Amino acid sequence: MNISIRTRQIIEILLHADQGLTISEIANHLEVSPRTVHRELTSVEETVTVYHIELIRKSGLGIKLSGDQESMHALEEALSSLSKIEFTSEDRQLLILCMLLAADEPIKLFAIAHELKAAVSTITNDLNTLEKWVRKWRVALVRKRGLGVILSAPETQLRELIRQVVKLRLDPTELITSSKQLSGHPIYERLFQLAGKSVMSDVESVLWLWEEQWESQLSEDGYTDLLLRLSIGISRIRAARLIQPGEWRRLKYEESESEAGVERLTELLSEHFELSFTADEKKYIYYIIHHVREEHVLALLGDDLSLTQAIAQITMHVEKKFQVDLREDRSLRDGLFHHMKLTLHQLNAGQTIRNPLLEHIMKDYEELFETVRDAAQAYLPNLHIPDEEIGYIVTHYGAALERLKHLQPDVHAILVCSTGIGSSKLLQVRLQKEFPQIRIIDRVSWYEASRLSSDRYDIIISTIDLPINPAAYLKVTPLITQEDADRLLAFIRDTAIVKKPYPVDMYSDDDIRSKPDLDQLLSKKITLDHIIWIIEQFEIVELREEYNDLSSILEVACVHEQHKEVLTEADLVKHRLLDREKNGSQMIPDTTLALFHTRSSAIHTSSLTLFKLNNPIFMDKQRKILLEHFLLMLAPQSLPWEALEVLSEISALLLEEEMIELLGRGDEQDIRQYLTKKLHEFFNTK
Repeated sequence: MNISIRTRQIIEILLHADQGLTISEIANHLEVSPRTVHRELTSVEETVTVYHIELIRKSGLGIKLSGDQESMHALEEALSSLSKIEFTSEDRQLLILCMLLAADEPIKLFAIAHELKAAVSTITNDLNTLEKWVRKWRVALVRKRGLGVILSAPETQLRELIRQVVKLRLDPTELITSSKQLSGHPIYERLFQLAGKSVMSDVESVLWLWEEQWESQLSEDGYTDLLLRLSIGISRIRAARLIQPGEWRRLKYEESESEAGVERLTELLSEHFELSFTADEKKYIYYIIHHVREEHVLALLGDDLSLTQAIAQITMHVEKKFQVDLREDRSLRDGLFHHMKLTLHQLNAGQTIRNPLLEHIMKDYEELFETVRDAAQAYLPNLHIPDEEIGYIVTHYGAALERLKHLQPDVHAILVCSTGIGSSKLLQVRLQKEFPQIRIIDRVSWYEASRLSSDRYDIIISTIDLPINPAAYLKVTPLITQEDADRLLAFIRDTAIVKKPYPVDMYSDDDIRSKPDLDQLLSKKITLDHIIWIIEQFEIVELREEYNDLSSILEVACVHEQHKEVLTEADLVKHRLLDREKNGSQMIPDTTLALFHTRSSAIHTSSLTLFKLNNPIFMDKQRKILLEHFLLMLAPQSLPWEALEVLSEISALLLEEEMIELLGRGDEQDIRQYLTKKLHEFFNTK
């Protein structure tokens, strides 16, 4: 049963009333306003109707429930079952927080204690803990004597707090599925309510329409985050919890012409939900789009060189143990980086890593599991990585070893999903995360799947029944149950797949859409054009003056790039570079070289420049980390994925000793020649 505290309390009062009660009498009993009771009556009526009970409202007689004894008893049993669940202190605090986030007026302390069947003193201690936690999100927990407890913050901050709470407890796949069923546990019911689960499928259908017109494609994680943010926003607007005039101005973000298309999104949402968006709500959607783009752009290996180095060290450890060479396996390197980058973010945020295949992985890859776990502990010493995550890392190495030994060819799969793009994308991510051997080559509708030529794929994975030979596809749930996992594992392990004559370069790890030949040629042209552009415009610049800090150095570098017409607003780009440095050092480990890079709407074309300092500065005086030279890599906000891959490949070269040595010597022609050689190899490999 999925009802609010107030709804449940009103029903309990009416169940035990001998006669009809007025709204004022109910309000006095609950110590709330009559307006609150009025608002809950619709929910009360919807709830009791499920049990074939009628809510009767008659002037002069009040409000009462009408139904047979059996129905009344069933309703009472359902309500009492909600209180039989025992909560941990963490669960209880989360429930309190959910209650406060859903409330638009103070909640009495005794009402919270009554709802959770806990002592008032216990709830007081819980509130003390919550008060410290919500403060991190710039939200105040206010306790007013005689009135109750309420959260105080701008609406934008409350929405962000809801997002953080939902992400902390729920896996994205628990939010976006084809199932309409919600968990019976009170915590999950309340989280689903806050997340806007009831409107999520409708928001997704709007996003699907909008994405077709939007040039800048989102990653799977970005899409999920956008869907969550918009669903929260729609639910809050429906509850009249609006962003106040000018509130969005507190949100710092960089507006760009590319965001003009967001107006179309607000139009689609307005039409679908029959809502009128205020100017401030529209501005907030602009902010959401910007934030999602910033957080979920395709990560370059240079975004986290320490992680890239750790992955290289773990790979060397596996190579030594199993006497193999995995250095040329870019699929392994890139796949691990993007996976672990997201996972480290989840671990740092306190999220729980789930792995339903852990038992199978530990059994099938026992020696590899121990090897990877030892290496992870050695090369990521400051981070506790749970076995669930080690299991995912092992599947990447397991797939690489099988590719290397030619024991297991890639399984080319087509995805069919019953709902929108979010479900299919999440299913795709789940499959690629747990089964790296499976290469998703396309997402299609059931209609398209029934007309695909069998030489296009090895298997179809679908969440619905298809009008084709049952042996040609596997039906799974979007969440991939243990039974689904077992059947997929059996297929990968035991089915001997005869390689079909797939068209050359038909499949790509990043572009899952199968393409006509012309599109393939255009994709190759984009890659090659970007390689040539980067190499031709590369230059070395000597900074002869003496500078006291990094800000001054980056200012000079950005002004230089502005004179080359690479960018406008040098000061804005400089601050973006400094912000990135604050979030994590851009120094290449054990060198005097750094890679400073960013993307921005103020940058008009990609650029790679080596700046050499005649007067080096200390990046960290205590640790004596000296900056003598740095690469400045700049790129526009909107960039084809082919171009991003080129930039990512260049950043990966910074872990090569030869590249470090060449940059140190500062011979422009030698560096160009080295880049030409390596990027040519990269292009041929693709």
